[in-house]
Amino acid sequence: MSDFDQHFLDEQVRNVPLPKGLLERLRATGEGKLDDRQLDALVRDVPVPANLTDCLKTIPADAAVDGLLRNVEVPETLAGKLRGIATDDTVTDDTGLPDLAPVGSVPNIETELSATGLSWPVLSRYVVAASVLVTIGLVGFWSLGDRGKPVPLADSSRAEPSIEPSVEPDVDAVVAVAEPAPDDVADSNVPPATNSLLVESFSSTLTDLLPTEAGPTELGPADALAESQQRVADEPDVQYEPLDPLQNGDRKIIAYGNIDQVAELQPVPRIVARGVMPPLVKEFDRLRLIKDGVHPFVTLRKSTVLESVQVPLATETTSFDMLRRYLSRHRLPPAEEIRPEDFLSAMDYDFPRPARTALGIVTAAGPSVFGTAGRQLLQVAVQATDHITNRTGPTQLIVAVDVSIGLGRRERLDSLRKGLASWFSRLGPDDRVTLLVMHEEPEILIDCAGPEDGERLRAALNRLVPYPSCDLTAGLAAVANLAGRTDLVLSRQRVVLFIRGLGDMSESNVESLEKLVRDATDDRTGWDAVDLRNADLHNADFGDIHTEQDARQLERLVLAGRGKVWRAHDPREVAHAISEAQLGRSTLVAKEARLTVRFHPGAVKSYRLIGHEAHAAGGLVAGPLEASFQLGDASTALFELELKPTGSEEVAQVTLVWKDPTKTGRSVRQQWSVSRLQFVTTLERAPRSLQMAAIAGATAEILRASPYISSESGTLAGVLKVADGLDPSLADNDSLREFLGMVELARQSGRARP
Repeated sequence: MSDFDQHFLDEQVRNVPLPKGLLERLRATGEGKLDDRQLDALVRDVPVPANLTDCLKTIPADAAVDGLLRNVEVPETLAGKLRGIATDDTVTDDTGLPDLAPVGSVPNIETELSATGLSWPVLSRYVVAASVLVTIGLVGFWSLGDRGKPVPLADSSRAEPSIEPSVEPDVDAVVAVAEPAPDDVADSNVPPATNSLLVESFSSTLTDLLPTEAGPTELGPADALAESQQRVADEPDVQYEPLDPLQNGDRKIIAYGNIDQVAELQPVPRIVARGVMPPLVKEFDRLRLIKDGVHPFVTLRKSTVLESVQVPLATETTSFDMLRRYLSRHRLPPAEEIRPEDFLSAMDYDFPRPARTALGIVTAAGPSVFGTAGRQLLQVAVQATDHITNRTGPTQLIVAVDVSIGLGRRERLDSLRKGLASWFSRLGPDDRVTLLVMHEEPEILIDCAGPEDGERLRAALNRLVPYPSCDLTAGLAAVANLAGRTDLVLSRQRVVLFIRGLGDMSESNVESLEKLVRDATDDRTGWDAVDLRNADLHNADFGDIHTEQDARQLERLVLAGRGKVWRAHDPREVAHAISEAQLGRSTLVAKEARLTVRFHPGAVKSYRLIGHEAHAAGGLVAGPLEASFQLGDASTALFELELKPTGSEEVAQVTLVWKDPTKTGRSVRQQWSVSRLQFVTTLERAPRSLQMAAIAGATAEILRASPYISSESGTLAGVLKVADGLDPSLADNDSLREFLGMVELARQSGRARP
């Protein structure tokens, strides 16, 4: 350490503040008040612990520790690094290493200390501290020493390790060491030597290979050892992994431990980046955001940066789907898992579809009935067109659904029904649909239905119920027969399988199904599959099983039918998958869409965005602000405002920018102005979309205990009461009816949380 470093360290130590009142308490320990000299003398006279000196004296005499230290291998590059230490003024011998002092010579400590600037009292304190640390380390090392010895398995019913038949050429024996049994399953009635060690000898006898002294292994009786060897031979499928090799002279022994006894690793949920990052300006109340977990009100007069906000175009319903699963167990999810944007996306607002452009802006405004009196709600939405251009002609769709118990869970069947119902609305005038379910026996629910058969289609969807099992071979054979009939011949025919995989079928069965599909495929007919299993860890309670073999088998099946495999786990993905199968091309209508809302400071006093908080990684990771839209997609955002009594007529300006997904990639820009005239006086007079958004947003805010919900009307019972006074035509909206049913279940569940 240089003089500068030492002086700097001393200075830092001297600058460490003493606790308030410490010196007064120390001086009060003697008779009368002590001065600094007397206090220093008392500190120096603190007795050393009785056994510390004895423990330190035993360190150099410990032969076992010396032996371990002597056997430590020197790293290959250490000698080169030591040679690099030598400088021009360093005396070296013929080896090139610095001329070190001979062993046993004692340097002049006082001279060395005076050269470094250290004093003897300071150095002695360092020596004592280092000695204490070494002692603690050695004690810990000795206490762990006994834990390395193998403990015989007490329960002989546990899986035993097996021996790999192939051995390295230089290995004389393979030793399988049984792992110790957990304390909670130990059985004192079983002799410990029954399966303490399993050994199979190859080139030499075991007694010649193993050390004669007590080593890291123990042998049981000869009969027990032979019995264990026989069990190893009878269980060739048990997996094992190599442990550290043992050395006995010039002979090498490899020990193997059972892999099956390794504790299963818990999956770590992936970080889901969602939400919007607030601007880095001091006028934004970031501390309030951290404390409450929701976006605070933003006052416009404080900063021009806060006048504009870019809203993420969310279409996910993950949080809402999670609420449904919790309510099935009469529980409520954790408040921090509730995301209002997912609740808003769960509603079918039936926005008007744009006719001339791919995307359109929709706005609605009215009073906030669940917040502080006088506040307003502003709904800003983006709706994609569902107009299909360049149809390839009428298509016959054969939809086959595996309704075995795994797929037949309520959540999956609900998503499937909603997705298919949404897709039915996109059928062309000459398209035809046949719906078949696969369970113990294949059953046709509806045959050759067109867009005019809406009631029949909905009735058929309601007949999708779970069955205990599914005869997949019989179901695919029935589908092949339907595909091969000649009573209805259209220009295209597609078979779409909604399935959970093939369940790791045998190779012969897969080949038989491939041949079945290949024979039913021609230039007019193709096969596609929609895999409804969800690999997301957040939905692991669905019980989905994914294996590489199963995935390859499903891909082979659809390749035989000249098709493709999609994944879908919500209604939106179901509708997109079957639409793309029908059209034979992507349903993407816009990409890189961005939505920006700029509030006019002359009309708006403050505002807050409901939802879209960035919680991942402590709020440091935000989600994407751009989004892609497919046929019929919609995204809605909700703001709560405080309007000024007088001022500008324009409240906000909405700007939507996106790119054409075709080869041209041209950018499209659309703007919409929100004026005071759009703000109605009562929620009942507001557009139906705003009424539904108010119900969805208020429910989410109540479930996550938002501080901006009124204590009087901000209850689930209050939500149901307000819903009774909404537009009567909303009674036919399936999404709102389902949503209010979940609100009632949540009210009955109380606020019980896991």
